[in-house]
Amino acid sequence: MNSSSEPQAFGAGRTGSAFDPIEFIKKPQVILRVVAWVFATIVFASIAQEGYVNGVCRYNESNACGYGVAIGVIAFLLTIGFTALDVYFPNISNIKTRRTAVLSELGASGALTFFWFIGFCYMTDQWRQEDQKDLPEWNGRNSVQAAIA
Repeated sequence: MNSSSEPQAFGAGRTGSAFDPIEFIKKPQVILRVVAWVFATIVFASIAQEGYVNGVCRYNESNACGYGVAIGVIAFLLTIGFTALDVYFPNISNIKTRRTAVLSELGASGALTFFWFIGFCYMTDQWRQEDQKDLPEWNGRNSVQAAIA
């Protein structure tokens, strides 16, 4: 970590410093990114595994399953990309490039938050309209509700 007296630009110190993996893992943004990575993977896996029965989406036979899987894959890929950017970030010497990196991460996070909310609303509405969800032989109800949550 950088001392408060050392000059910083957009959260990182001077360029060319040695990479310390332990200090990198302790950063709050890395911890949150790993949590988001795990969350996106769980949602993607839940929808991909339990969202379809015989090729038909359990959410009222709509495209809600495809939307959830697409957003999960995009979130997963973006977290990998931004984690790689965080590793490379201390070596970026140009302040404008650092600013662009920080703002692109902020914009991607905002867009993903919006798309997750739209997905939540879409899946919830389609689940509300599903007629067969209360049948006793219908399994997978908990997985479908977990994907919504």
